[in-house]
Amino acid sequence: MAVGSSGCGKSTSIHYVALALHQNHGYKVIHVYSPEEIRQYYNPECKQVIVFDDLCGKSTIDFNLVNNWSRLLSDITRILEDKNVKMLSSCRTHIYQDRTFKGMDFSSTIVCDLLSKEYRLTRVERQLIGQRYLSTGEMKKIENTMEKFDFFLCYVSFILNIKLTK
Repeated sequence: MAVGSSGCGKSTSIHYVALALHQNHGYKVIHVYSPEEIRQYYNPECKQVIVFDDLCGKSTIDFNLVNNWSRLLSDITRILEDKNVKMLSSCRTHIYQDRTFKGMDFSSTIVCDLLSKEYRLTRVERQLIGQRYLSTGEMKKIENTMEKFDFFLCYVSFILNIKLTK
């Protein structure tokens, strides 16, 4: 599970890993939006990577999703015990830290906090990304502030979208 604030790269990271599993190991990528869809699309005959963005809500905790997870958790846990099934998910930090979310048993989940020292983008990584997608002038404008904000990847994406719509 990728955990972090808005715009820090949670969705990008899990989609990148899913694509790598597809290209390098033959996994079929399944995007789901509810716990029920995990049961619905599970196929024991093939390798699957399930991608669930915003596991329990996007900007606030979604109690309907939490209730669905609680109701289906044992079924989903059985599905995820299949060696041919992997699940990649994302969750905003404030939702992950909510006591309602903490009460759910995701004990077999590996959590990657994208804002932790271990996983956050370094200055060099930010510069490399910026140099790849931004002009020299755009890079100059942000060079003193690019480390101060968690939403660096979101900013780069925003600038790219503006360029593409011109």
